[in-house]
Amino acid sequence: MNVGRQIVRGARPVRADDFLAALLTVLFVAPVAHAQTPPADLCGISEQYAPVISPKIFPGPISPQSDQALECVMWQSFIYLNWPAQEIAPGSPDATKPFGSTAPTVWQTFKTHDQVFLPGGAAPGPWRNRTVPQTFASSPLADSIVKSQTRALRQATKISPDLASSGQHALDQINQAFGGQLFDQNGQPVYYEMLVNQDLYNYIVRYRLYAADSQLRHALQNGIKLPSGRSEDGETGTIEIKAAWKIMSAAELAQRPLRFHTMPAVLNGHHEVTVGLVGMHIHQRIAAFPQGVWATFGQIDNSPLASDQNHSRRYSFFNAECDRCQPNTPTPMGTPTQVVRNFANNSTAERINAYVRDLIDSYGRNLGNPSIPWRYYELLGVQWPKHPEEVGSAGQAAPLPLGDPNRDTLMNPVLETFMQRDGINCIDCHSRANLRRPAPNGSPLGAGYSFLLGHAE
Repeated sequence: MNVGRQIVRGARPVRADDFLAALLTVLFVAPVAHAQTPPADLCGISEQYAPVISPKIFPGPISPQSDQALECVMWQSFIYLNWPAQEIAPGSPDATKPFGSTAPTVWQTFKTHDQVFLPGGAAPGPWRNRTVPQTFASSPLADSIVKSQTRALRQATKISPDLASSGQHALDQINQAFGGQLFDQNGQPVYYEMLVNQDLYNYIVRYRLYAADSQLRHALQNGIKLPSGRSEDGETGTIEIKAAWKIMSAAELAQRPLRFHTMPAVLNGHHEVTVGLVGMHIHQRIAAFPQGVWATFGQIDNSPLASDQNHSRRYSFFNAECDRCQPNTPTPMGTPTQVVRNFANNSTAERINAYVRDLIDSYGRNLGNPSIPWRYYELLGVQWPKHPEEVGSAGQAAPLPLGDPNRDTLMNPVLETFMQRDGINCIDCHSRANLRRPAPNGSPLGAGYSFLLGHAE
């Protein structure tokens, strides 16, 4: 079955002189992040987890566990995921390139959900195989899309029609979870994409979970248990990314310093734009956390706090001069959405945000690049199970156990704009994710907290 243009990129053999050249590059060319001593209590009593500007990631386990420790760990994940990626090894950081380079980042070279779950449940092939969705197959930017140098974004809907009809509330492309479109102050819609790392991809391919029928068989016989930490599927564990992009205006692109991580993008197969990252969810399955650890990040100019009366600055999703604009309410097509944040960051997240911002500033100055865009992003919160419960037993139905989360409210204003209410949170929502095929008795089968598995045909 033809599911789009496919290009296979293989790595060439590594010779001794290649290895020596790469080593010399790391030693003499790659930027050095000077160590900065963190406050003793920045990460609780787990100083070993203090973020550094380096392409490292913690697969777990994390001990002792605390909000501060997990906030530090997930900031480090954010740095790792946004490090420039290797051209010949998608999903792996390139230590010879500095943080803040214009190259595609690690997570941008992950597989998008529509490269994993193909029409008819077709096998997606090896990790290195890169496919171009049929919508973009004839685009002159197809090769650039394959190399992750251009984002391929489709219509903005966060509930795909097939999942909506099945009762799933997955994050899809433009409508947000549970409905509603978000428009920036230029009247442009926000676009979304979802991606998986190689560990999760290996697990999906190994058990043929890209097809609904084999998903059902595996769930009934073995259960769905996504890799946590180091496993036979990789060294990191499951990582799922949900990203939100806004279309950049000429004025925003001309701003100095540039306050967004930007990428070229093609919309719906033909419309070429530049997009800026405004929001990012990370679901990382760390060892000893069967429910996973959830973190959400945002660009600092997205919107003000609802309790903040000083709105003199410019925001991407808020207009201080619009007295009639109802906050966090869906608007007609092309009409700017008025967004406020109903929940402030907690004090420990604010402290870690400030520490990392100083780290990035220091790193940039040492590099001769004092305006790295990542300094304009912040951690909004982390959710993790205080009393993790095992999941993934044969035939386990949804909803899955929550594991006594550390907090009962966590959302991102540009990913869940219209759901900013007490009690809305990541783990509770994703515990209800189920497979496309129910059990023989009609019960929905748990999908390992991943809505993406519901895309299998």
